[in-house]
Amino acid sequence: MFVKFNSKDERRRLYDNSTAFIELQYCKMPKKTTVKKILSTRNAKYWENDSLYIHLDNIDLFVKYYGKILNDCTYDNPEKRLFDINGYHYYNENDVEKIINKITEEKPKDYDKFLKWLEVSKSYNGFYFVGI
Repeated sequence: MFVKFNSKDERRRLYDNSTAFIELQYCKMPKKTTVKKILSTRNAKYWENDSLYIHLDNIDLFVKYYGKILNDCTYDNPEKRLFDINGYHYYNENDVEKIINKITEEKPKDYDKFLKWLEVSKSYNGFYFVGI
């Protein structure tokens, strides 16, 4: 369900130039950055090589197993809202810990790949969910 790429060329080659992915992307902004700035799409960098991707063919499975786990996120308004596959939202360090705990407890499909990726996000300022 989760895919990592070493380059944009690899993604293009393996998925016939498809751009139909959800991207889970590390937030590399300094930890004291305001939520408003963190969620500004002007600061977003897409198609990062260390991101985790979910292709369109696996989105239903992803939502089935991870939708409820990812419910507690920050939108650009910046109020807390429910998870939306079309959204652009941010998970801070506290959110990451909650997600890790839920995944460890529930062990959903492909959880080990997501868990490894989330552990690395702790060394950053959380992560972004970049929807379709």
